[in-house]
Amino acid sequence: MKLSAPLRYQNTEFSYLVVTARHDDKSLSEVSKTSAVPVNMTPIPLEKSKTEDPDALFKSAADWRAWHLIGGLHEA
Repeated sequence: MKLSAPLRYQNTEFSYLVVTARHDDKSLSEVSKTSAVPVNMTPIPLEKSKTEDPDALFKSAADWRAWHLIGGLHEA
């Protein structure tokens, strides 16, 4: 997920989050206006997000796991 504005944490900026379903019985395809899907969101440092290739972004997130967010994703 590309952020509309970068986040900063401990002198590192992030412009993307890799979002995955938090539970095995859920899928991101279940997201709707009335139902949120529990998710994990892992940041990707700005210097590693020079590509929009999903596989490269996912690997960058896996390499950098200083912190992640837990929440729910739904349509706006």
